[in-house]
Amino acid sequence: MKYTLAISIIILLISVFTIVYSYTSKTNVADIYNKVDEEINYIDKEIIQIMKMLNNLDNENLEKKNIKIESKKETNTNNSQKQEEKSLDENAKPTNIEVVTQNREAIMLRNRNDIDWKTLQNKIEKLSNTISIITIDLASININNEDILSLSSNIDSSIVYAKTNDKINLLISLAKIYSLLPEYKKQYSDDENIIELLYLKANILSSYAILDTLNWDNIYALLLDADNRILSIINSENTINNKNLSINKSYVLLKEYIKSANEQNLDLCYIKFFYLISELENA
Repeated sequence: MKYTLAISIIILLISVFTIVYSYTSKTNVADIYNKVDEEINYIDKEIIQIMKMLNNLDNENLEKKNIKIESKKETNTNNSQKQEEKSLDENAKPTNIEVVTQNREAIMLRNRNDIDWKTLQNKIEKLSNTISIITIDLASININNEDILSLSSNIDSSIVYAKTNDKINLLISLAKIYSLLPEYKKQYSDDENIIELLYLKANILSSYAILDTLNWDNIYALLLDADNRILSIINSENTINNKNLSINKSYVLLKEYIKSANEQNLDLCYIKFFYLISELENA
């Protein structure tokens, strides 16, 4: 009897341990995927910011304005209505709405060669230190080894180009890093819209990286691929159901960017890129 009870207790303990271990393992796996998501988002934002800074197109060109909105009343009202409106007005507070605008003139007048290299070098060095940790997490979820090595290789190249003030090659190297993000994402996620959005931004950043080379054929080809990808996102069930206004607006801005590239208007391309990438950051 005691022997049977002991066996039963052991079996129960093993079962409890198995359940707890299984739950903990699943939780740890979920945690690492969430961590990689956060790390990809970090690289996303940092690369875009650094690439914009390389042409002085950073967010200093975003102006915030507070607009006070007060209700206006009709004058042709009777005395009782006026008395009621007066009472309501005394309790009502004016509405302040913050509007973010982009200063087109400021972008056009920017000296794209007046670059704060010291700040950029510090940001890239910080990004490099973070990426060395991120590669470990990528390996832990079985991301392709060549893709991980490519990340390390391109961040090393970026450091070299930053130290030698090589703007064009630095832009290209950073764009290559960004182009790895959708490759990572599709190896562990089935969120097609997010993956397509990363590919879309990768194409736009790659086109922007080579604007100063005036290689219009390659620029145009990248933007046409971006056009196909944004159409895929717009036509997806998720976008249709949620009415993503940023994506719809981005589609119009992309068309303007493509038109500027087709006309080979370099200055206008920089302006259209800035508007477009700023909108996609909110998508």
